Amino acid sequence: NPPLTLFSSFVCEMPPPSHSLFKQQRRQKLRLLCLLFLSIPLIVEIKSHYYSADDDTSRQRVQIHHRSSNDMEQHLQQLSGQDDEARDGNNKKVLPKFLAGEEDAMKYIDGHGKKGGGGRTQSAHRRGWVASSSSSSSSNSNNNNKPDKKFYDVYLKNAIENKPAYPLLKGFLRTVLEAYPESRTWFDGGAGTCGTMRALRSAGKIVRGIEISDVTKTSCKELAKEGVVETGVLNDLSRFEDKRFDVVFSSEVLEHVPTHLAEQSVKELVRIAKKDVFVTISLRRSGLDPKDPKKPAIVHLTVWPREKWEKAFVKAGCEINRAALKKFEKYDETKYGARPNFFAFTCHHHQKGTTEEENEDEEEQEIQS
Repeated sequence: NPPLTLFSSFVCEMPPPSHSLFKQQRRQKLRLLCLLFLSIPLIVEIKSHYYSADDDTSRQRVQIHHRSSNDMEQHLQQLSGQDDEARDGNNKKVLPKFLAGEEDAMKYIDGHGKKGGGGRTQSAHRRGWVASSSSSSSSNSNNNNKPDKKFYDVYLKNAIENKPAYPLLKGFLRTVLEAYPESRTWFDGGAGTCGTMRALRSAGKIVRGIEISDVTKTSCKELAKEGVVETGVLNDLSRFEDKRFDVVFSSEVLEHVPTHLAEQSVKELVRIAKKDVFVTISLRRSGLDPKDPKKPAIVHLTVWPREKWEKAFVKAGCEINRAALKKFEKYDETKYGARPNFFAFTCHHHQKGTTEEENEDEEEQEIQS
């Protein structure tokens, strides 16, 4: 660069300094000016490189959202590193000896006892932050249109961030996996700390998840970078097409949904399921809610009896899957504490087929009958 060379030779290559203090100060200023001038191309290069890298990351995230179902499935397979699930000598799928996080959950239970999985006893400190966070943000109530995401950022950090995932703590995730041996794609509605998602991936499943708290700031952040878990709410799963997942799973989440959004959340979970939906739901107030039943709930916003939840799923197009529920009859309460409320459903059983071949088959069956 001729101008740059000329400037460098004129300013930077000074004659030997004289004894004049004024001249020395002037030369120092000129040298500093020379250094700043020569640094400009380097600064421009670094800045352009940074923004190009950031644009590439943004483009990758956009591409993830616009892939077809098959492309997405292949992409998630590569991310999970599980192209083939383990099988035994009879070609039946088998689970690993330990799911991801399962050993940590066992150690946690040994250290905290069976109530560590979700006992009713809560410390005054935990009640304090719930009360303060709810009073500072009044939108976490049934009187508002949307769930309070900020409240659940605080709730996750203070209540569950340092615990293993609930399905591992209560020891039932392995049984759920065994109930659906041929399943491949799973959805976790209310991913929490993403411990359940990691466990499912260790079993060879392709998993997507939604979590109301900010997944970029919790232990979900690595999965969030991969694009497999996103911040969102159960009453709006429009980013997923109909009948997308083999199994739709949600554990201890629906009771946190405001009452006026509960049925819509159920409909959305059913809509994205190919057939099977498995959920656990608390049927009573949280130990963090006010003890006075006359005061509005803060944590468990929808407390319905079992029959009402079942009616909501039946209304959305499901039947109770009693065969799946039988697998939980021998749940070990002596080890894991109180038995969770298990719900298993088979959905879309009586709906018309979504493809022409399915519709033709159903029409032929109707004619024959």
